Amino acid sequence: MRIVLEAGSWWVVLTAVWWATLSSAAPDDMAIGAGAAAVAAVLAVAARRIVGHHWPRAGLRWRVLAYLFVALAADTVRLFVVCLPRLVADRSRDGRLARAAVSPGGGNPSHRAAGTLLLSAAPLAYVVDWPDGRPPVLHRLGADRGALEREVLR
Repeated sequence: MRIVLEAGSWWVVLTAVWWATLSSAAPDDMAIGAGAAAVAAVLAVAARRIVGHHWPRAGLRWRVLAYLFVALAADTVRLFVVCLPRLVADRSRDGRLARAAVSPGGGNPSHRAAGTLLLSAAPLAYVVDWPDGRPPVLHRLGADRGALEREVLR
């Protein structure tokens, strides 16, 4: 039952993404996209099973999504109000690479993948590298760690 639910979730997301990118809602384009999404959903579930990874059960805290939405809004405003005028005025100013402080035990690949996605979704920072058993390397335009980064990495 769980495999069907996972494949169905993949199908819904992939079909929605396909339909959202269509320039016109022609029935044949929608049908082809839904069929291709079904094949891709089955392949995604099969690939995850072959590799042997599981989605994080208790590791992903749902409140992280609240931090993500707040960080998206705050970082976008900060990007346009604070960083963008400075970057336009002084083009020699670059972002910086920083190794994030993370608690030990972040070796689970699915936790690192989810953390990478969440940290890279905010506009002022993205994950450059997250080696196994070591803290992630982030490229930041802002000054310091935000609430989203602290929440994901704790």
